[in-house]
Amino acid sequence: MRRTPSGFEIDSVLVESYTFTQDYLFVLGDNRDDSADSRAWGFVPMPHLIGRAARIYFSWDEAERRVERAVRGVELRRVVEQARHRPLYRSPLAGHLGRRACDSNRSAGPSFESGGDLGDDLRAAYPNGVPGVYLQGLNVFGDDGSMVYEHTVTPKLARAIVAEARAVNSSLIAYSGDRILCETADEFTDLLPTYAEPVPEVVGTWESVLDTVPLNKFIYLGSADHITALRPAVEEAVGAEATITQALPDMLEVLPPGASKGDGVRRLLKGAFGGVDPAAVMALGDAENDISMFRLVGTSVAVANALPALKIIATAVTERTNVEDGVAEAIHTFILDPLAKKGGNGVEAGDAESLRAPSPAAGG
Repeated sequence: MRRTPSGFEIDSVLVESYTFTQDYLFVLGDNRDDSADSRAWGFVPMPHLIGRAARIYFSWDEAERRVERAVRGVELRRVVEQARHRPLYRSPLAGHLGRRACDSNRSAGPSFESGGDLGDDLRAAYPNGVPGVYLQGLNVFGDDGSMVYEHTVTPKLARAIVAEARAVNSSLIAYSGDRILCETADEFTDLLPTYAEPVPEVVGTWESVLDTVPLNKFIYLGSADHITALRPAVEEAVGAEATITQALPDMLEVLPPGASKGDGVRRLLKGAFGGVDPAAVMALGDAENDISMFRLVGTSVAVANALPALKIIATAVTERTNVEDGVAEAIHTFILDPLAKKGGNGVEAGDAESLRAPSPAAGG
């Protein structure tokens, strides 16, 4: 379309009116004076857009505004484990929005540095550190921002994990609080910063840190086929002395014995906010590592693309996946809608009827 002295032309045809047949976007770059954007090449048809928005700064959509108000006003402490969703960020290592990232200043407690608006709101509400469960329940921070529980791998178990990785030539990383350690960098460790994870620190040899650095957990990295073939060997080598779980098919996590998200949530609820009944808590998830948490709380919601084993034990299953606003669906169903109807300030475990009831058949 172009403007001429005679009027507007579309494809060189003079027109007096035009009805749009699809949505268009006016796209702006981040350089006001020197960006090649819609100022140069015009509006972009919506179907040509690839990807998802990283953050919505403002929306006239009422549903979006309700969620924004809820984030600022609802008593979110009852939603102890935040779900993985939001196009803001998706860490394959974290398994939930309240991820393992900690401030470089450990005294400040954990941060939601990848949580966008929600993370900013939580940090503002808890200036001394956001309470929560991190690293698959291995680090728990109380409502005053201090660490109330930490679980680490013993040097003996760590040596067995390292020996197995060397035996099968597998990439291996370890978490130590807000640090990621590796013996050597490779194609898999190089991907971690692209997920907003810390850059892995190359330690030279595992033996240099096994006895001197507290290590919370190890993760074997590789292709999904590699991890599938590796898991039985790892279970045989260390399974009796460790907890083995997965959040993604291309990562196998080895935790200290008895460690789990459920254990971490139990410790948080017991020690924070003056004590919270697990029956009043809602948890959201999609993977194997969420099972223990689901068995603990009163309301457990699996997103539509969750593992069948998780759907079977869930209180409810969302119609949407974790990339299709499944978490927003659960928050509306169990928090916002009950609040609007009842004028209360919490989640009620009995409000599951409005979501599709889980069953082995529904799990796929």
